[in-house]
Amino acid sequence: MRIIKYLLLKIIKKLYWPDDNLPVGAAAEYLLDKLLPSAFKVFKDSEFRKIVNFDKISQVEQDRIFNELEVAAISIALFCLEERESVVQLKDFHFWKGVCEKMPAGFEDKLLKLGIDPKNARLFKDLIEIRHVEYVKISEGNRDWIDNDLRELKSEYAKEVMARVQAIAVGTADHIRRGKLKVGDALISHLRNWLFPLDMEITNFIKKL
Repeated sequence: MRIIKYLLLKIIKKLYWPDDNLPVGAAAEYLLDKLLPSAFKVFKDSEFRKIVNFDKISQVEQDRIFNELEVAAISIALFCLEERESVVQLKDFHFWKGVCEKMPAGFEDKLLKLGIDPKNARLFKDLIEIRHVEYVKISEGNRDWIDNDLRELKSEYAKEVMARVQAIAVGTADHIRRGKLKVGDALISHLRNWLFPLDMEITNFIKKL
């Protein structure tokens, strides 16, 4: 079924013209259908649950943590889409710009279809946008650290990936820990090990579609 969706998406993308919302919305939905199960897989992972003391926290706190994972997954996709210049042809630039802009609203639409209260769905959309702005700022700071301490890393693209993955991993871990994150926390490396391959998967999707 997913292969059929992908092939249909390739077809309607070829028919895309500026201001055509159908292929843009379809691509955003396809990405969300890839990202959200990935976040859920981390949430269910036994090692992750051990790190966050999952069995010792309330249901409300567990739900909050899952929300942060969903936001992290969407944020890594937004980074990939915003920095698409290095991976897409010029003719596709505006298409992927539209997908990037559609992602938060697309997630809000998904929540509404699931019967989530419209006010809560809008709050979640706002949270995605707030968190992403925060992670962009952290990423910009990371570039200075990477340029100074990881000079052997010559590729500008590799630096971009390192900066954004580290930003989301640290930012998400800090929110999960409610601002009490400690240096060397295993949660950071666990999230980083999830986000690196997810970043690669999203980038390959953008390149090949």
